[in-house]
Amino acid sequence: MSEPMRLRDTNLVGVWYAAEVAYQQRAIDENATRLQAVKEYHDTVLRNVVTAG
Repeated sequence: MSEPMRLRDTNLVGVWYAAEVAYQQRAIDENATRLQAVKEYHDTVLRNVVTAG
């Protein structure tokens, strides 16, 4: 009977991390224009709050 497989033997965490990073980077790349627009909106709102406050 063989020893049970360990997480480090399969590099499960490393593979999981690499896949997650790839999915997130793809989402960022595909939505860069929208993300930039949201950032600009939030920056404007924050600037207005600071100025008004």
